[in-house]
This record gives sequence, structure tokens and C-alpha cells, in this order.
Amino acid sequence: MQLSQSIQAADIHFNESGTPISNQFDDIYYSREDGLTESYYVFQQGNQLQTRWLAFEQEQFVIAETGFGTGLNFLAVCQSFHEFRQQNPEHTLKRLHFISFEKFPLTQAALAESLSQWSTVKPWAVQLLANYPSLIQGVHRLQIDTAISLDLWFGDVLDSTPQINDRGIGVVDAWFLDGFAPSKNPDMWSDELFYQIARLTKQSGSFATFTAAGFVRRGLMQQGFNAYKLPGFGRKREMVAGVMQQKPNLALNRSQLLFPTPAAHTNRQPDEKQVAIIGGGISAISSAYALAQRGYQVSIYTQSHLADAASGNHQGAVYPLVQLQHNPLSELHIKAFEFSQRHYSHMQTTLDFGFATCGVLQLAFNADRQRRLQQLVDEQNWPETLVHAVSTEQANDIAGININSPAWYYPNGAWLNPVSYIKALAEQLVAKQQLVLHENTQVTTLQQENNHWQLTLNNGHTVDANIVILACGHAIQDFEQAQGVEVHPVRGQVTELASHSELAKLKSVICHKGYLTPAFSQKHCAGASFIKDNDSIAVSQQEDEANLAQQSQFLAQSGIEFTPEHIVNQRASIRTCTQDHIPVVGALFDQKTLAASHHDLWKGQKVTLPANTYDNLYCLTGLASRGLSTAPFLAEYLASMINQEVLPVAQNISDALNPNRFVVKKLIRREI
Repeated sequence: MQLSQSIQAADIHFNESGTPISNQFDDIYYSREDGLTESYYVFQQGNQLQTRWLAFEQEQFVIAETGFGTGLNFLAVCQSFHEFRQQNPEHTLKRLHFISFEKFPLTQAALAESLSQWSTVKPWAVQLLANYPSLIQGVHRLQIDTAISLDLWFGDVLDSTPQINDRGIGVVDAWFLDGFAPSKNPDMWSDELFYQIARLTKQSGSFATFTAAGFVRRGLMQQGFNAYKLPGFGRKREMVAGVMQQKPNLALNRSQLLFPTPAAHTNRQPDEKQVAIIGGGISAISSAYALAQRGYQVSIYTQSHLADAASGNHQGAVYPLVQLQHNPLSELHIKAFEFSQRHYSHMQTTLDFGFATCGVLQLAFNADRQRRLQQLVDEQNWPETLVHAVSTEQANDIAGININSPAWYYPNGAWLNPVSYIKALAEQLVAKQQLVLHENTQVTTLQQENNHWQLTLNNGHTVDANIVILACGHAIQDFEQAQGVEVHPVRGQVTELASHSELAKLKSVICHKGYLTPAFSQKHCAGASFIKDNDSIAVSQQEDEANLAQQSQFLAQSGIEFTPEHIVNQRASIRTCTQDHIPVVGALFDQKTLAASHHDLWKGQKVTLPANTYDNLYCLTGLASRGLSTAPFLAEYLASMINQEVLPVAQNISDALNPNRFVVKKLIRREI
């Protein structure tokens, strides 16, 4: 499976009644009689959703669908779930998660036209369109509202389903088996699909489908479902539904054993949802927010003030790390950027903080960069909504100044003032009594005590928490439990410049070997130095001069003088980096125990034992210079893991993020 690849959009036309029809499959997307009524009948009644929701004892119900199409099934169930929550506000079931797969997704314009006739679900259609991602292969996590989320997988369902972690017990409560008819799309309706459906389904999970094809019913029965016929909708004589009666006993695979997620549990009780987060930057506040949305009570412990370290700069660029090749690094950064960008835009509707989607220009300032830019043009690996090449003239127009260079252009790139964002979000969470903030409070040690963690503070006091998250940058290595996590400090100094008539013309973020931002509060940020294995935060005149020299070199045609008299402030802080350039997110582990239990990994033999992890101890670190672009998404990933939900990344990305990867690699290489 190639990841992060721009994929082919659906080829459709609309008939005289406005119904979308696939030219690829010569089939309609929904019933000509009434697509919405059909969706309610076949999928919601077929899975007995209303009855099951009333009896459901978990916090989140998960539906998966084969064939997103126009999204009509999703929007219909959004409407039903919203009504259920209004009628049952005290019910245990509080959130709906929907997973859907689409090989040929509609463009945003085609999707809007397809949904325009369905006024009943218009509020949800508006949210779907506002969150609709770039057409890039892989999974996209969309937050429709605080109670409803969508994982939209673009690509072949037979490639996508194996990338979902089933946690050993299944993750799906109900399936909507949609998509074009088996006679029109035989490749999808296969034994491999039926196997994956069974693997991902919980015991007693259900399915419903419009088709009554015998091989579909038999294929699902062979995987442990019962299957029975029901009257079909409209002119269709029959449909099929069923329940998982005997879930196949599936062994954990190598990936699940070496890079495990925490074991499944029943609902955590309120007194089991006390979380301590150590750290005070973008990772900490993002984690606090993601968990608060799931009903957790969070305490943040930071040894100084909020946003006082690497998240304390006046401005930072928000854009993805995009590489020409398709790999987990690009996959992660692209999906994280799009999620985080949508998140900041949404949060601006309720919070006051500095953020602007002004676009980001990444200059092709030398022959190698220009060669790579031409390769981007030639290969067309990415949709233009994410990134595209612009000429020197186009770049000048976008930037508002003369930059004399072609560039990569990220139209949804932005800048963020992290200080105002972090403080505004913390204030909101405190006001809602979802967060208790402990500033100037250092946690010196952690000790596991039965089913909780004991934190020793710098004043000698101790506090308890059910769950602990280390989101404290490279200071994670101060804790005994994180000794196997390999991160290193990289110093960076940012120079703040007073805005003036020429510099104020800048309209977009410009990146070269450094970066320059448009004005915010009459100041621009020019940065940043990059000094490995240096954790000093003392400001340096030499680094100011280097920052100015970089701007003068790469923006020589701008007519702007980058001189010391425009400097109004400078700030040094520490990035936390990893050797493989991938963040570290997930459950922490005991290095010695892992090395002892898996000492023969180098032999290449079958893995039979799961790698150990500490109970309820996690980390989120190693975000390097991309923290503003990735933290909200990585926090969503971590919160999904902690709360035993479907993860918003493919399994290989989850493996790449896992904190124990450093020790596993050493064991495979026989280095320990």
C-alpha cells in the first residue's frame, strides 16, 4: 500500500433528477426513489441502531462503512445520533465514531452538489464539507462536532482495512456494507473483505447490506456471522443483515506484539479518569484538550509557566513536512497538518488567539531545490489543495514582496502565536472545570503504586493520578521510566523584528533555510538557529546576526534591509528531536524487561510474546520544529489510545510513533 499519494477522484455525472451516477461503475450512488429513506431503512434499521443505542453500555459506538460515496449514510446517522443524544442526555453512550472507505472519492465541489438536495441533514453536510480533506490516500480524522468523529479512508478498502488495529477483540459495533453492487464492483466484495470485516467486528457486532447476493451472505457466515434476509427497500426484493455470533480466534500479529497498544477495558469510572500531564507547552495543552473532550479530569504540572519553553515563541509556521517519496514520515505530517489546521480554525470561533491562514512559500533557492520542485511538478504526487509549484512571479504576488525564486506553495499553511493559543485554551478548560493548572511545580519522580501513579513534587508533596503523560520535551529523560526513549535537544533562537513600511507588505510565511512571518502585533519573527545537542537558552547576538544574514541572503531582491536596529526581542528555546525525525507518542515501557523478554529478536524468529508497557504511563514528545503543525493531531491519537478507541493512523504509522521502537531496533541489530 502506497501512502500519502494523491488519488483519482470519482468520475461522475448527474442525471436529470440530480442523482449522481458513477461513470466508472455505471451505477447510482443512492436510490432514485429516496436515498435518505433508503439509508435509514437498510443501514440504521437493518442494524437496529435505536434499540442497540438505548441498551449500549459503552461511551462510544463505532460504525464502519464500505463505500463512503456522497456521505449520505454518514450524514443520516449523524442526524439520528444527534436526536438520540437530545432525547437521552444522561445516557452512557455519548459519542459516535464512523469509519468509511472510498477508493474514488468525490471532489469537494461534486460532494457539495450531491448533498445540496438533502435539507434534512444540511447542518451535518455543512460540517462535512468544511472538514473535507485533500484527496490523499490513507486515513483522515475529521471532527464533525464534540460528539461525532469520522475516519475517512481514501484508497482501496482491501488495502485500508488491514491497516486498522483491531486491539485483539475488534473495534466495530455495526457495519454498513454499501458501495456499488457486487455485479458492478466484484473486486471489493471478496473473501478478503469478509475476513477483514470479521477481524474488525466486536463480538455481537452487526452488519446490514442492500445486496442479497448469495456469495455475500455465505462469505460472511463463514467468518462467524449469522445472516438473514429482510425485505428490501423500494424495488429491491431482499436485503441481508446479521450479527457476529462466533468471532474468529485471531492471533496478534508481529506488529501488535512488538508495538502494542494498551489492553482493552470497560468504561473507566469517573474516579479512574484523573490524568496528570507533565509539561506546559503545545503538546501538554493539546493532550489536555483531547482528553477533556472524552470526560477526563486533567491536571497540568509545569515547572515554570505555560508556554514558557519551546512553545513560547511569538510566531511559528504551520505547514506539513512533504517529501517527494511516499513514506510514513510524509503520511504522518500531512494528515497531522490538515487535522491541526482545521482544529486551530475551529478553535478561533470560541477563543481569542493569534492565527492566520496566510499560506506558506518554501523557496527553491538553489539548484537542488529547483530540481526537487520540478520533480514535484512532473510527478504530481500531491493534490494542489495541499501543495503546488509556483513561478517566481506567482510567488512574488502571493508574498507581497519580491523574493526572486520559484517555490512550493502550501495554500492552507499558516502562522500561529502559540502563547496566546495555549493560554486561551487553558483558561477555557479551567473555566469548564476540566483542567487544574499547577504552574511553577516540578515533578521530580514517578512511582507506580497498585493501580495509580504517585508523583513527587519539588516541594516534597506527593499527588496521585490514574494516568500520567510526559509531554515535557527532552526533560522526559529525567524520568527513570523513559530511559529507553532516544531524544536529543536542538537549540533554536528566533529574532523578533519591528514591522515597518517595507516589511509590513509581507503577506505569507516564507521558508528558506530559515523563515520569516507576516506581522502580528507589529512584529515579525525571523528564525531560527539550529544547534544540535545544546540545551542553553541564553540569547546570542551572533545567532541574531545569523538570522538576519539568512534573510538578507535569500530575500536579497525584496528591497528590505534586515539590520540590527529593527530587532526588538530575541528568544532561545530547545526543540526536542529524534534521529528518525518521527515524534514519540504512546505507552512507555521498561527497557530492561523488554530487552530481556525479546533478546533474540535478531534471529528473525516468530514473535510470540507482547512487548511490555507500563500501565497508564504515556508520552508525547520529539515534535522537533513541527510541534505547532502536529501536536493537536498527535494528542488526538494519544487520547484515542488511552480511551481504547479506533486510532486515527494506519498501523505502520502507529508502529513508527511507538516509544519502544528505539530498543526494538537495537534488539534486531543485536546492539543490546
